Amino acid sequence: MSKEPNYIRKVAAEHERQGLKPGLHHVSIKHDDWCDHLKGGVCNCDPDVSIVAHKAVMARLDWLRRKGWTQN
Repeated sequence: MSKEPNYIRKVAAEHERQGLKPGLHHVSIKHDDWCDHLKGGVCNCDPDVSIVAHKAVMARLDWLRRKGWTQN
C-alpha cells in the first residue's frame, strides 16, 4: 500500500475552507524544489495548495483570449 501524498489533506481542507460545492475546480499544488514528488516519488514537502472554481478559471481564460493570448 502506498503512502498518501502530503497534499491530499491540504486539498480537502482548502475545499472545505472555501465552502466549494461539488463540481469542476482547478487545483494548484506548488511543491518545494527538493520534494520527492518532483523525482517521481511521494510528496514529502508542505506544498502550497490553492483551488479556483471552474467558472473563475474559464473567466480568466476568456479574458486572456480577448487580450490575444493563444495556447501553443
